[in-house]
Amino acid sequence: ENMFLVDLPGTYSLCSHSEERGKMQVNFLQSHRYDAVIVVCDAVCLERNLNLVLQAMEITGNIIVCINLLDEAKKKGIEIDTEKLEKRLGVPTVGICARTKQGFPELLSAVQKMSADKKAPIFPVKYSESTEKAIEILCDALRKNTNLPLNERYMALRLLTEPKKNTEEFKEIFGDDKLKDCDISDALERAYRVCGGRKT
Repeated sequence: ENMFLVDLPGTYSLCSHSEERGKMQVNFLQSHRYDAVIVVCDAVCLERNLNLVLQAMEITGNIIVCINLLDEAKKKGIEIDTEKLEKRLGVPTVGICARTKQGFPELLSAVQKMSADKKAPIFPVKYSESTEKAIEILCDALRKNTNLPLNERYMALRLLTEPKKNTEEFKEIFGDDKLKDCDISDALERAYRVCGGRKT
């Protein structure tokens, strides 16, 4: 059976919408026109890359985490426990070394397994109880719009993390008055009170 690979431009965050490639990646993930998404991480600076993993997991559950440069990490005394990381993230996690092709069979096997599994994807990212309540407040307001360009949970998180910037961006998506019609501004204020934050 043929397998088609789409290589998207590299980035550290899906929220970098000042760059067109950020929008391209989000649009592709939201299209769900794929069986699996491989998020390639650098083993040497894994913590920074996990930000992208979590953002992608908010859009699709069909994620495979691929940790590259295991040899370079080992030289620096960094050990990556892929099994423990897989349990914590709730998605398949494979360590590779692209130069020597170490881990390639395991990565291919993970892709084939996910492609063959037609069950509904799981979205395993869970935050603190107060944050989850804030997300739900915003999701309730966003669900009133039947033409959301992105799933409401992802949009809610975007609003919570960068409310001023993203409220302006969503005005362009919904139209000048649509945010007020959806009560999103009011929901954002309530959401911030629930999670103890402050709108900026």
